[in-house]
Amino acid sequence: RCNMLLFSVLRKYSGSSQSSADAFSRDEFGLRANLRRLLRMLLDRSLRVPLSPPSDPKKTVSPEALWLLPHLVSMDKENPAVNAFTFRLLSEMPHCIPFSARVACLRQFISLDRKKYSVDKVKYGMKIRRSHCLQDGFLQFMKIPASEAPALLRARLHIEFIDVHNRAEAGIDAGGVFKEFLEQLLKEAFSPKYGLFVEAPDSGLLYPNPYATRLFGSEQEALQNFMFLGRVLGKAIFEGVVVDLPFAPFFLNNILGRGNCLDDLRILDRQQHEALLMLKEMEDAADAYVFFSVEEDVMGELVVTDIIEDGRDIQVTNDNVVKYLHLVAHHRLVKSTERATDAFVRGLHDLLDRGWLGCFNAQELQQLVSGERGVGINVESLKKHTKIVGGYKEESRTLQLLWEVLAEL
Repeated sequence: RCNMLLFSVLRKYSGSSQSSADAFSRDEFGLRANLRRLLRMLLDRSLRVPLSPPSDPKKTVSPEALWLLPHLVSMDKENPAVNAFTFRLLSEMPHCIPFSARVACLRQFISLDRKKYSVDKVKYGMKIRRSHCLQDGFLQFMKIPASEAPALLRARLHIEFIDVHNRAEAGIDAGGVFKEFLEQLLKEAFSPKYGLFVEAPDSGLLYPNPYATRLFGSEQEALQNFMFLGRVLGKAIFEGVVVDLPFAPFFLNNILGRGNCLDDLRILDRQQHEALLMLKEMEDAADAYVFFSVEEDVMGELVVTDIIEDGRDIQVTNDNVVKYLHLVAHHRLVKSTERATDAFVRGLHDLLDRGWLGCFNAQELQQLVSGERGVGINVESLKKHTKIVGGYKEESRTLQLLWEVLAEL
């Protein structure tokens, strides 16, 4: 009912007239904003703990039948009312549209963005030493002047690898070399060995290193590197390149501006999460003798951080224990990596509009980055979209063997 009510509000105020737009913006009684907030809370809750039991596997009901809108409203340039409704629907209640339709809409946004900056007329070449892929990639991406960044970052990059003998490698970059460069760059940059990202102990999922500034010598240098990684990942999504980077859900929530809660701490630190729950269940929390601060071992140095003003002098009691639990979770999941995440998001938004990514939740954003897990190669689709060159034909034995091998993967 909440879905249908908000849907009706959006439909009512999606006319092409100025009065409709003004009424939508005013939202005098706060109905739209409150409905949207309630829906977001219910959705975030259902992502952690499903509100309904899984469907009976014996029943053959099409998933598409469960969507409020099985197909996205076309972004008809000739019909401003339809166009306005589509954008408002995507921004206010994207969950009512299937993921595949929202991805198709994202690709359409990107296509329009390419035309806006006339990137088909722009060429940007990069010479990359294969043995210094990360170093050279950083210099090439970050040296782009701010005035030229919108067009150059969106342009198709032409990569020329330089070998150990300082000679250009043979080959023409028709897309494959660029993809290889992007995959190698991201693999090195997000590796815990580089220091910008670390893996959660239990899950192995990636999130920003809270102490990266100590490794890079200065906060400015570390933040520049995070911005660089945001740009590179944004470029991968912009070009539709899928990369194997399993991010922690709480980091993806931070990217999207969505909230995290105490339960999300399990992914980062299961032991601390369990200890906090035990503290909550104690008969007298004061017996634990803990205070509103967190102690962390940072490269052999004990660092104490207050989570409220003068927190190290305020003891946790039964009256404030719930507040303490949520503040600790907020510090570990959000505050400790806030500046790094902000820099990363700035780089990401250099290519991808904030509103585009707002159409997805954390799980869907992960799928957008890494593709769907456990899904094999669609050989028939690959055949359909493959351009055969070099004297080969569809019936060539070499190609037939290739399709057979791919089908077995």
